[in-house]
Amino acid sequence: MVYERESGTGPLPRIDNREGTRKAVIVAFAGNLVITAAKFTGAYFSGSVAMFAEGLHSVVDTFNQVFLFLGLALQERPATPQHPFGYGKERFFWSFVAAIFIFASGAIVSLYEGIDKWLHPHPLHNVFWGLGTLAFSFVMEALSFRVCYRELKARAQATGKSVMTYFVTNNDPTLTAVVVEEGAAQIGIAIAIAGVGLSAWLGDPRFDAAASIGIGLLLTYLAYQLGKRSRSLLIGQGASQEELDEIQRVFAAAPFVEKVIDCFTMQLGPDELLLAAHLYFNRDLSIYDMEDRLDELEADLTRAVPALKRIFLEAENAETVERKLKRGQTI
Repeated sequence: MVYERESGTGPLPRIDNREGTRKAVIVAFAGNLVITAAKFTGAYFSGSVAMFAEGLHSVVDTFNQVFLFLGLALQERPATPQHPFGYGKERFFWSFVAAIFIFASGAIVSLYEGIDKWLHPHPLHNVFWGLGTLAFSFVMEALSFRVCYRELKARAQATGKSVMTYFVTNNDPTLTAVVVEEGAAQIGIAIAIAGVGLSAWLGDPRFDAAASIGIGLLLTYLAYQLGKRSRSLLIGQGASQEELDEIQRVFAAAPFVEKVIDCFTMQLGPDELLLAAHLYFNRDLSIYDMEDRLDELEADLTRAVPALKRIFLEAENAETVERKLKRGQTI
C-alpha cells in the first residue's frame, strides 16, 4: 500500500512567493538599466569586444526582467471556461521565452563578436576607463544579486531547507532565473575584466576576444539550464518528492483507505498543485459514508500540502470493485 514518512514530519508550510519574486524582478530590472549604460559606454571608449559582449549580456537580462514580470502579471488572471485551471503556467512560459532570448540575443552575438575579433584582432584603447566601468558594474550586480539571494534564503528558511536544496528543487522559475542571471552577470564581468586586463598587459587583443567567446559560452549554458527547468514545468512536471511523501502520509493515515490505485499530480503554477487519485475504500463503508470520508480526506490533504489547489478523488468500495472485476473491467 502506501508508506509512512519518518517521524517528526508534518504539514508543509504555506508560502505565497509572488510578492518577493516581484520585488526581486524589479530590483534586477532597475540595476540592469544602469549597468547596461555603463558597459556600453566603457565598450565605446575602450574598443573592448568583451565589454561589448557584457553590455549585450545586460541588455538581455533587462529584457528578460520584462518577460518575467509579464509572466507574474498574466498569471493573476482568473480561470475561464477556455482555461479552467487558471493561468499559473504563464510564469513557466515566459521563463522559457527568457531562456530562448538569452541564447538568441546574447550568446550567439557574443560568440560571433569574439570569433570575429579573434580572426581580425585590433588593439584596445582607454583600458583603465573600461576596467573602471567593469568594476562599477560588478559592484552594482553584486548589490542586485544580494537582494535576490536574500529572497531565496528567506524562502529556504521558511521551508526548513538549505539555500542550495531549495534553489535546486523549487518550482518558481522566475526567481530562479533572476538569481541565476545576476550570479552569471558577475561571472561574466570577471571574465571580461580578465580578458581586457590580459590584453592590455600582454599586448594581445585575442585575450579580449577569448573573453567574449567565454561570455557567449556562459550565456549558452545559462539559457540551456533555465530552458530545461521551464520546459519540465510546462509539459506537466509533478509534485516534489516531499509533497508526494505528505500526500502518501495522509492516505496511509486514513483508516478507511485500503488501497491507493492511482495517484497523479501536476504543477499548475509555482505554488499551485493538482492531485487526481483513485482510491479503494474499506468494504464495510457504505456508499453514503464515502462522500463524507472524501470531504475529510480532501481537507487533510489541503492542510498537509497547501499547494494543493485542485483535488479530484475517485473512491470505490469492495463491492463496486468486485463487480467490475467480474465484468472484466480494470480498476
